[in-house]
Amino acid sequence: MRAVHLPDLSAIEHELFVEPVSELYRNVVVIRFRGDLRAGTGGVSDARTIEAWIGFATTLLGPDALVIDLGGLRCVGALPRHVINPVEPNLEEGFPLYIVTPPERDKVAALPTESLCSSLEEAFERIRKAGPWAIR
Repeated sequence: MRAVHLPDLSAIEHELFVEPVSELYRNVVVIRFRGDLRAGTGGVSDARTIEAWIGFATTLLGPDALVIDLGGLRCVGALPRHVINPVEPNLEEGFPLYIVTPPERDKVAALPTESLCSSLEEAFERIRKAGPWAIR
C-alpha cells in the first residue's frame, strides 16, 4: 500500500474562512486558493484538487453563500468550468456563488460572468444585496 499525501498531488494552497456579511448571510464560506495552476501531475490536476476542496468546504460547512477566491492563482492553463459545476447555485441548493477572479481573468472566461468579482469585498457586497436567495 502506498500512502497518498495532498502536497504530492498538487502544490495549490487553500484556506477556508467563514464570514458573516449580513443578518441573512451569517455563514458565508470563503475558500481561497494560491499558487500556480498547472496541468495534471500523475493523473491528478490542480483543477481537480480545487474541485475537491470546494466540495469538501460546502459539505462540511453548509454555506449560506459561497465565495471561491481564485485571486491568488497564477494560471498556466485555463481553469476548467467543471471545477465549479458541482456547486453552481440553484433553488435546491439555495446559496449564491461568487468567484474572485485571478489576475488573468481571461483564463476563467468559461465561468458564469454574473458570478465573477474582482475582489472579496465586491463579492461580500453582492451577497449583502442578493436578498433571500432561496427558501432552505
